[in-house]
Amino acid sequence: MRFTVDPWDPSYGASVQTELGEAMSPATTDIERADHQWAPIAPRGPRSDAVLFVDGVRRIEARTWIEGGIEPVPGVFASWAAGAVRTQRSHGRRSEGAMEDVRTQRSHGRRSEGAMEDVRTQRSHG
Repeated sequence: MRFTVDPWDPSYGASVQTELGEAMSPATTDIERADHQWAPIAPRGPRSDAVLFVDGVRRIEARTWIEGGIEPVPGVFASWAAGAVRTQRSHGRRSEGAMEDVRTQRSHGRRSEGAMEDVRTQRSHG
C-alpha cells in the first residue's frame, strides 16, 4: 500500500472533487419515542452535586490517495481531541472546574464500501 499526500491545504476543501453518493440508509429518529412526541424531559431523582462538561474537536490534517488496489482511493490523515471538566457543588456553592480527562488521537482513514475505515500505518525509520 502506498500513500500520496495531496499538497492542497485541507482548509480549502479537496483539490479534486469526488462523488460521495447517496446515504445507504435513511436516518432513524423514532427509536425512543415518535417524532411528534419529542419535548424537553425533566430530570428524575435527586439533583447531582457534580456536573461534567465534555467538548471536543476534530480536524483533517491532510488528504491522501491510497494506491495498491485497482485504482487510487481517497483518504485522510485526521486528528481529534476531547476532554471533560467537572464542577462540584459543596455546601451549596459551586466549586471551580477541574480537568477530569483528556484524549487525543491521530489516524488515517479511507473510504470503504461507503464508510470510513481506519488504515494501520507503520512508522518508517529510514
